[in-house]
Amino acid sequence: LEHYESAPDALADLSQLVPATEAAFADLAEMKGLRTTQHIMPGVRVPLDASLAQLLLNNLFSNAIRHNLPGGEIRVQLSATELLLANTGHAPTAPVGELFGRFKKGNAALDSIGIGLAIVKRISELYGHRISYDYAEGWHHLRVVFAPAAGSQKRT
Repeated sequence: LEHYESAPDALADLSQLVPATEAAFADLAEMKGLRTTQHIMPGVRVPLDASLAQLLLNNLFSNAIRHNLPGGEIRVQLSATELLLANTGHAPTAPVGELFGRFKKGNAALDSIGIGLAIVKRISELYGHRISYDYAEGWHHLRVVFAPAAGSQKRT
């Protein structure tokens, strides 16, 4: 991703990609007894290459399953301005500021090398999206706030 050149006018249809990605991970979630709820706004297209959008979503869903509790929950909300993926789980053991670094792990998951959120952050940065994380009351919240599409900024 370090040398990737973003296509400035690429738009990814997240209203289609988010449910499709959730469906692709459904078997893994079911094996862990997880419940998933989605609130997907139709017609959400954001500045993002479709293949990178898929990579970003794969990492977010994989993390939500891997760092969840048996019988836990995953909540997905997509609006015109942001994607929020929340999951139940234990508090991270690493400082929150380090979670987006390469090879940093929020807990001791043996099946994780700690690069997923670094990839998500880099993809987001390529297109001017902002990503944030917080943990509150037993829930991890990963939020991607979308940059406006080219030409959609309000003129003053």
